[in-house]
Amino acid sequence: MAVFCLALASSFCVSLWAAGEAIRVKLPAGWKEGEATAPAIQFGLNDGRTEYFQLIVESKSDFASTVDLMSYSQKAKAQSAKTSKLVNRAETALVPRKVAGRDTLEYEVTGEFKETRLHYRHIAVACGTASWCQIVAWTVPSRWSDAQASFDALVKNLP
Repeated sequence: MAVFCLALASSFCVSLWAAGEAIRVKLPAGWKEGEATAPAIQFGLNDGRTEYFQLIVESKSDFASTVDLMSYSQKAKAQSAKTSKLVNRAETALVPRKVAGRDTLEYEVTGEFKETRLHYRHIAVACGTASWCQIVAWTVPSRWSDAQASFDALVKNLP
């Protein structure tokens, strides 16, 4: 997967460049830049909670013209399964949802990393006019229900 020129524009906005267009994402209140993990930018809430996310932007032009949200999501899901470092990993099927009026395809993954149980929400959505976006959001199981509003706010703030 290719991701193009990721840069932090300010403490509250992220600009990503893909397919010749700037994807500017306003971070919801409380989110801050965290540890960078190529090829994505990672963020976490700065109020002591344990919610995190990575944002991945890919140019639609890097895929066949027949690739739609479903096939893009299937490719991303397969790639994630191949590269996952989780122990006792389990994942759900792709589920279509509407988040902030936008079509998304999502699935969840649970597992353990370095003896910590984690719960992930993988969200795929079209962003801008020529890009696919993946939001990979995660937290610990005890925070899962409370974290969903924060994860939905990320989708709402995509262009």
